[in-house]
This record gives sequence, C-alpha cells and structure tokens, in this order.
Amino acid sequence: ECVSAYASLYPLITYYLSRLNDWGLCFRRCKVCGKYFLAKSQRYELCSDKCHKAQALQNKREFDERTRENNYNLLYKNECQNWRNKINRVNHYAPLQPAHPRPQPETPGGQETGADRR
Repeated sequence: ECVSAYASLYPLITYYLSRLNDWGLCFRRCKVCGKYFLAKSQRYELCSDKCHKAQALQNKREFDERTRENNYNLLYKNECQNWRNKINRVNHYAPLQPAHPRPQPETPGGQETGADRR
C-alpha cells in the first residue's frame, strides 16, 4: 500500500486514521506513563505490562490508605473471637446432651445383661 501527499499531510492523516478505525484500532494515551499507543478499543488505558503493574500497585496503596482509617478487619476478628469464646464456654460447662435420650431395652425377668454390669 502506497500513499503520497503533495500540498498537505491532512489527507494522509485522515486516510490512515480511517484505516486504523477499519482495523478496530484507536490512539490512546497511557494513564501511567503518558505515552501514546494504539489500543484495540476505547476502554484500554494502559500501554504495557509495566504500566499495568504500576497501576495495580498504585490502586493497592490507595485502597490500603482508605482502609487504614476504618478498622473493619479488627472488629470482625474481635467479634469472631467473642463468639468462639462463648461457644467454647458453653461446651466446657455444659456438654451437649441428646435432645431425646434413647430408652434402654429391658430384659425379660429383670436379669442383668453384660451392658448393665459396667
């Protein structure tokens, strides 16, 4: 494919922009480093894996900064430990008894069995 321009580069630029549009590519500016790159769609914001990693690290730092102010994890752990302590206390002082004890079979004539002697 060969294209030439005589008086202005404008027709050349518009031609290649339309070709890029036909190919499904568009120019984007990287959110991290500021470089221009060809993206497969308008939703791409980062140009390379290096920028993806830098953005992920930045997102993590921002999240940690926001969550540093609230102590949900500490409250959750304390609440869980509180319930564990309550359950252990109940199990320690009052072992679980069956709701309906099973009746012992009676032997005819009141004779003892091996189970009764223990």
